[in-house]
Amino acid sequence: GTALMQIQKPAFDLANPADWRWFKESASLYDFAHRDRDWSLPLGQRISRGFWNAVWPRWFNASNDHPWDGDATNGKPENYRPYTFTNDLADLVVLYHLNGKDSPALVEGATRNLLALQHRDSRNFSMKEASGMQETYTAGAFRYGMFNSGEWLVEETGWFVNPRFRDFAHGGVFNGRAVWAVGESLKADPHSPLTSALREVLAMAVQFCFRESIELKYAYQTRSGRVVWNRTDGEHAYFLMGLLAALQADPAMTLKLGGGEMVVLRDLCADSLDALAEIAGTDGTWSRYGNANAVNIIALADGARILSDHPHADAWRTTAVRAADVWLGLKFLPEERRDGSPLFSSRVAPGGDMTCLGGRRKSPRCRSI
Repeated sequence: GTALMQIQKPAFDLANPADWRWFKESASLYDFAHRDRDWSLPLGQRISRGFWNAVWPRWFNASNDHPWDGDATNGKPENYRPYTFTNDLADLVVLYHLNGKDSPALVEGATRNLLALQHRDSRNFSMKEASGMQETYTAGAFRYGMFNSGEWLVEETGWFVNPRFRDFAHGGVFNGRAVWAVGESLKADPHSPLTSALREVLAMAVQFCFRESIELKYAYQTRSGRVVWNRTDGEHAYFLMGLLAALQADPAMTLKLGGGEMVVLRDLCADSLDALAEIAGTDGTWSRYGNANAVNIIALADGARILSDHPHADAWRTTAVRAADVWLGLKFLPEERRDGSPLFSSRVAPGGDMTCLGGRRKSPRCRSI
């Protein structure tokens, strides 16, 4: 394992107490390193004991959290309260389902924790920032995450103690991935004990993201009037992948939104696919970032396959292929490339090739696979 992670060193041995301690703090998931936690303690909003976190203990530090004892100079990893982002928990749920080999109890525990993160009443859960700015997140929106203690992750705590980190702003990056996990859960077992709750969660998310968020300017409408969730690259596609997964669980599914509005899920998927195709740029891509283009391509390809009898299926497929062709044809600048086969990076500019330089210092970031 350490060899695969490229962290091995001569004589490294997990039987050595010092090596074992370093491995737990620096390489293993937090839940693994702290699997002996006292589960008699109150869990707060955390419903289940199941795995909930996707990072290692040393990730929690003075750069992204506040200390337990209030002493910012105490930099020990155990002095910082661990938390999980909603999108990380959603990714774990998706991974469980796509892997298809995990125990039902494990998957259900993670899913219940995810569902607990959806806000269920009309009050705004967003906190006012020191700058005076405040978002508006009401029923149907997913919270940003939760601490290991079950407390909500809110503005100016955890990752957001750093004022530069504002992943929650302008609609945030949490709702799309959460809905993807909800859809995959419905698809994996359309008759599970959680089915009713999952469908309700999906309807509430659609209500907030595709209806109420237009006025909030978190969602926007294309020239033809179709709704796109979130201006952050790729977030609409994540949401759409969840809708498409749910559609496979029940091709005749309808969602009851606020005010009694009934939405046919198949029609919502088609409109969302049309919107994604409509906002493609002149070269057929959407962003300078490879990951955002990837999820857009996946959503369109899945849509063309799942709704193969829809009159717009060929257009969705053509849009996906065109974007994929652009990215597969890109090259790295020779002076930036390292040995090996680099991962996809970001583009220098629209119409340009990929660059390996990133960050404020423009340092090389492409590494060998």
